Amino acid sequence: MSAGDNFRQCVRNELESLHLAGVTHVSLEARGANEEKPGVTSSIASGMTKDHETTVDPPKKSSRTATGPKQAFGPDDESQGRVASDSTRNIKMEISWKTRLAGAFNAPYMTALSSFLRTEKAEGKRIYPPGSQIFRAFELTPFEAVKVVILGQDPYHGAGQAHGLSFSVAAGVQTPPSLRNIYRELEDDLGISHPGHGNLEHWARQGVLLLNACLTVEEGHAGSHQGKGWEPFTDEVISCLNRERENLVFILWGRKAQDKGTQIDRDRHHVICSVHPSPLSASNGFFGSKPFSRANNFLKDTGQVPIDWNPNGP
Repeated sequence: MSAGDNFRQCVRNELESLHLAGVTHVSLEARGANEEKPGVTSSIASGMTKDHETTVDPPKKSSRTATGPKQAFGPDDESQGRVASDSTRNIKMEISWKTRLAGAFNAPYMTALSSFLRTEKAEGKRIYPPGSQIFRAFELTPFEAVKVVILGQDPYHGAGQAHGLSFSVAAGVQTPPSLRNIYRELEDDLGISHPGHGNLEHWARQGVLLLNACLTVEEGHAGSHQGKGWEPFTDEVISCLNRERENLVFILWGRKAQDKGTQIDRDRHHVICSVHPSPLSASNGFFGSKPFSRANNFLKDTGQVPIDWNPNGP
């Protein structure tokens, strides 16, 4: 097989991946055309139902002499770049995050994660949240806007629940038990009553990064994507915030979140810990922990605007 044939086979493989899974914008927007590193073409499985899938037309043959798949779908090939752009427009990540996480997207663990998610999708498994919402937290809360980080474990695994924000569900979806307990503590802490829905986007838009340790899950199987590559990716998210920012509030509910937060510099940031708000543990220290007022007190003490914790907004 010639070098040109090898290159075309690589392109066909990538197109098959794009058909089965979502792809981030990073390769097109966070890199320059002259960079030597391979473009980011990690396929993050969308878990979308068939009526959300997109058919991608085969690319046109390149008129250049190919030397191999050095930079598949990178900006140095106009026709390939156009295909990748069309395939990523429904998955967004704010540019301040893209530039910082470009290296993470090219890491071997993300290659392994990409392969795992493609396989899961090819086997007919439903993956949540939908591909366009996997990085929703990074879309709503730019890096420089982060004030508070609330760390969860993995997305809700029921149909229609997960939408890319830890502990949050879309409006119209029944409020899950852990979130009901969060609302109970919110009312006890700040007098804010249950908002009538479970959507926490108002928090996210004010600078509350609602981050899960794993960003995808198989339908009906909690924790099914743990150990597949998401954890080092979200470790890098926390590392960037810990290293480049100051006076952030990290709210860590439960042992897993607290273990993940061991890298946080307590001299630079404020860390609030308690047991998880799950019905199995909330009565053992979550209720009465007053995380919302404690977070706002720290923000005010460091000259920052406090969070309006009412999910309905002003």
